[in-house]
Amino acid sequence: MALATQRIQQRTARLEEKRQLVEKLKADEESAPAEAKKWATSMKKTQADSVRTEEKQWKEQHQTEVTEFLDKSKATHTKIEATKSKAKNVRMEIQTAHQKAAAKEREAAKQHEASLHDGDNSRISQLKMNHDLLFAKKFTAEANAELVKQPLAQAVAKMRQSATQGVEDDDRQSARMM
Repeated sequence: MALATQRIQQRTARLEEKRQLVEKLKADEESAPAEAKKWATSMKKTQADSVRTEEKQWKEQHQTEVTEFLDKSKATHTKIEATKSKAKNVRMEIQTAHQKAAAKEREAAKQHEASLHDGDNSRISQLKMNHDLLFAKKFTAEANAELVKQPLAQAVAKMRQSATQGVEDDDRQSARMM
């Protein structure tokens, strides 16, 4: 009997251990979902906190980048405006220079035209004188034949001399008469 009691005691002890283990597991099973929920919520909170901090950092970075961009764009805009105004001034200077040059060219053209016109008068008078000389050669008196035979330039010079002497002689005669 001792052996039987001993077996019974061992059996009851094993049963008792199994019961305690089952109760422990049941207690663990009941606390495990609660712990899992706590762990999951803590993980969600840490993720949400990290997302919030990243979002806050992104907003700050975005704001600084926007202000830097706006500052650069304003500086660029002022440079562009300055360049435009400088270009406008240079364009105006070039335009006034071109207007002055055009006015000078117009004036030079007028003077050239006037000189051509004056030249035409002298050419016309020269042509008339040449015509008169040729006419004189054809229908000259023998007294003037020597003058007509000379080259044209010398003949013109002599005719001018004789014309001025003739005018002076006429002036002397008119002075004597008075």
